[in-house]
Amino acid sequence: MLTAAGSLGLLFPPSLPLILYGIVAGVAIGDLFVGGLLPGLVMLALLSLLGVREGIASGPVGRRSAPAKRPGPRGQRSGNC
Repeated sequence: MLTAAGSLGLLFPPSLPLILYGIVAGVAIGDLFVGGLLPGLVMLALLSLLGVREGIASGPVGRRSAPAKRPGPRGQRSGNC
């Protein structure tokens, strides 16, 4: 999820790869950002839905772990000795 979210940064301003491409290719940088806006928003929505779905499927985190053992009263030994 983290690596997929990192690739979204290439589509939204200020994106260095889009700025460099615009300079080298002679394309208006503003047009490149406008062109990346809709695909970026669609990818953002889909990634958000994926995160919500995975969060619901995995359930609450606290229920996965075993309950903590409580220490016995002081001065008593465990039965293993």
